[in-house]
Amino acid sequence: MGGDDDRTPLKGKVAVVVGGAGNPVGRGAIAGLLHQGAEVIVPAKSEEKLQKLMKLNMAESERVHGIVANIMHEDDAIKLRDFIHEKFGRLDHVVSALGKHWQKGITTDQSLEEFQQCFTNLCGKHFVAAKALLPYLSGKKAVKEGDVSEKDFNAAAVEDSDRSYILLTGKAGEVCTVPETGLYSVGSAGLHGLALALRAEAHTLSDRGLELKRQRENGNKMGMEFTSRIRFLEVRVGVRVVSEEEVNRAIPSMVGEEALGNVFAAMAAHPSHTADIVRFDSRHDIAAFVKSISAHVNLPFGHKHYLM
Repeated sequence: MGGDDDRTPLKGKVAVVVGGAGNPVGRGAIAGLLHQGAEVIVPAKSEEKLQKLMKLNMAESERVHGIVANIMHEDDAIKLRDFIHEKFGRLDHVVSALGKHWQKGITTDQSLEEFQQCFTNLCGKHFVAAKALLPYLSGKKAVKEGDVSEKDFNAAAVEDSDRSYILLTGKAGEVCTVPETGLYSVGSAGLHGLALALRAEAHTLSDRGLELKRQRENGNKMGMEFTSRIRFLEVRVGVRVVSEEEVNRAIPSMVGEEALGNVFAAMAAHPSHTADIVRFDSRHDIAAFVKSISAHVNLPFGHKHYLM
């Protein structure tokens, strides 16, 4: 191998980053995916947020495709999926970096409304995104003969190559050590459970789709579905993530958005070289991961950058 494909392994691939317009990690993931050559789709709650995002990625803005959509609402999630289908007819990689920190007091002092809101913020958003995007990522169309033309079906079909769904979670679902963050741990634990279910079902989608593909090749056109192998990857971060500016003047335990974003890009470029759950409890863990995967994917920085 050699040439441009080695430097941009995601060239021609389509990725969506949910949460990319609203938090540092998502913005870092966008930068990393662009560096790998991907077309990147980003939903945002407002046109203003989209414009700010475009300015941050001005040099590669022709490969950033924004849409105003609030991923918390199922109708908007479907709107995002339809936008991807109409513009590209395919989806190769998803990065889901949603949710906000919560620190409002001890658990039993909270109302049921606060509990539900916190859980929805941390887990519900990921559920809505996965519900809309994971079946489409698999190539699953669930159509019968005559519903679509052979030409349209073939255009929507995907080649046999790994695709990835990368979900950002946190260590708060395992331990609750920060005062007054009990509901944050509850929501984070729920997110771990959601990741567990989606990972198992991603394999089911892949296996079911491949079987239907074989049936179709044998002349059974009633099951017009096609899928590639999906890798559902979870990045479990147990170290604080901040902006690059803060990292440059802060303590070494912090991780910069650009560094973590490029880790997502590396995972998307070569999901087969990545464990199902990648844990980062320190910046040294991130540096070690980058060093191990650097033989397979070109990153904009050497692994020492991730130690700052």
